Amino acid sequence: MTLNPQPRRATHLLAKMSVAMIVVAAGQWTIHWASGSSGIPPEIIALDRYLEDGTDIVYFGDSTVVEFVSGDTDERGLAQMVTDALPSKRVATLAHYAYPPEVFAAYATVLTDAPQPPKTVILPINLRCFSPSWYRRPDWQFEKEKFLLRNHNAFARAVLRPLVVFGYLDLVPISPSEYESTPVVFGESAAGTVSDYQQVLPRPGDDSSYSAHFMFEYGYSLSEDHPQLVALSDAVKQLRSAGIETISYVTPIDFERGEAVVGAAFATRVRENVETLQRVLTRAGSAPYDWSRRMDSDAFDYGVRIQEHLDETARTEIKDSLVELLSSEPNSDPGQRPASRDLP
Repeated sequence: MTLNPQPRRATHLLAKMSVAMIVVAAGQWTIHWASGSSGIPPEIIALDRYLEDGTDIVYFGDSTVVEFVSGDTDERGLAQMVTDALPSKRVATLAHYAYPPEVFAAYATVLTDAPQPPKTVILPINLRCFSPSWYRRPDWQFEKEKFLLRNHNAFARAVLRPLVVFGYLDLVPISPSEYESTPVVFGESAAGTVSDYQQVLPRPGDDSSYSAHFMFEYGYSLSEDHPQLVALSDAVKQLRSAGIETISYVTPIDFERGEAVVGAAFATRVRENVETLQRVLTRAGSAPYDWSRRMDSDAFDYGVRIQEHLDETARTEIKDSLVELLSSEPNSDPGQRPASRDLP
């Protein structure tokens, strides 16, 4: 009887390929660590340090928690203000310009598996993150960060991380052309595509030119199955399951100016979107405080790009509210915490 040599050859070839892949990965890993942590986002490097040292409070966020505005004498970001106001607590900030909720959910996965998880997570929710201008923007997908966080283990550090750092994995899910052709909808009405709003920017000093852009950023109709809202809900559920208290709030927006230049339609959209957000997150276990209308227009400073950066007076007010919440006894059921612009 003559045996077929083909299966044996195939097995031998597969074994050689596996060894080659391991050798290549090990070489990349050696080069990677020999050159330091280049290519790994500094926030993830900081996360590793926080996990090693232990922390009481983690403050997630985007630019609203780290930026100041022109003319401020106090140039500390909101997160730093909170940190300085709580000297007896170890506060870790995990924030980056335009971080979306999907990144928060990935961080939450790591925190809940940590040997020393934090006691509390502060979770700011920027209403603009649900708009197509933000969540579909190619350079704001943070695929590298999500990949590294979702694979935050020894195997990933030994094999998968180098593949990401050296660009062997394609982590760009949305092309510029796909982004520009994304439909824009005001409520239920079609209002062009993203490219229409990129080509014509508001004119400083001309409030009427800001009308369409306020609706572009906040005029969507938030559905419960929006990917970023699903991610927020997942983050809250994960944290709650690990016994980590979540203090969530809707970040202030320039509601006063938006209502002035758009009219009642703007107020309706914001109100209904916040209600959807509160309904979903209350079910998840943390009803967010609605601070979207908390500040007057004077608290904001922006040019042609509408954003939510606050001046030092407004940041101090938000800081005081957060410190009050953090200093009080935890609610026995965070899901029952009231969601009001007037609290605390």
